[in-house]
Amino acid sequence: MLVSSIRRFFLEEDGLTATEYAILLALVIVVGVVAARSLGANTAHAFQALDAATGPADLYDAEYTSTLR
Repeated sequence: MLVSSIRRFFLEEDGLTATEYAILLALVIVVGVVAARSLGANTAHAFQALDAATGPADLYDAEYTSTLR
């Protein structure tokens, strides 16, 4: 019974129904969330590595500020 229902589902060529659109939308959302989380983690790691490599910023540079006067 279940196998014949699945076979019939894949053999129908009537076009997409609302259920099929909902399944497609759910898959697109899942892929988008996974990609965003992965990209966010990789970006955070890259900025942390850059921060560790450059060290703290020197916000006051006496030589530079004397040339501005």
